[in-house]
Amino acid sequence: MVFDATDNRTMDRTDSRYEGEDLSCLNLEDFRCPISLEIMMDPVTIATGQTYERSSIQKWLKDGNHTCRKTGEKLTSTTLGPNLALQNVIRPAAVGAMRVLAEYLTYRLSWWKKKKSEEDDF
Repeated sequence: MVFDATDNRTMDRTDSRYEGEDLSCLNLEDFRCPISLEIMMDPVTIATGQTYERSSIQKWLKDGNHTCRKTGEKLTSTTLGPNLALQNVIRPAAVGAMRVLAEYLTYRLSWWKKKKSEEDDF
């Protein structure tokens, strides 16, 4: 839930008008899994406190590794805990980034079609 600074009313985060608006300053590069280097969509935290994409750390552990991939520390537990706070930041930011990319690609396609049409007129 986000508070509107002007009148202290809350904004419902499910309201699409606010989706990603307060997250525009985030750098999605900061949300890459240390193993896969992909943006984490299902981030989980391991015993060392490090966060990874669930499928990447599961494969790491299944391959017989019993250390934290990032720190090298021996794991006292292989329990994976969902990092809901990070997930709640990443997903709206990713949606916002995809929206910007879609707008850019739409603009470029429109520009290309216009340019092609002008060339065909000659």
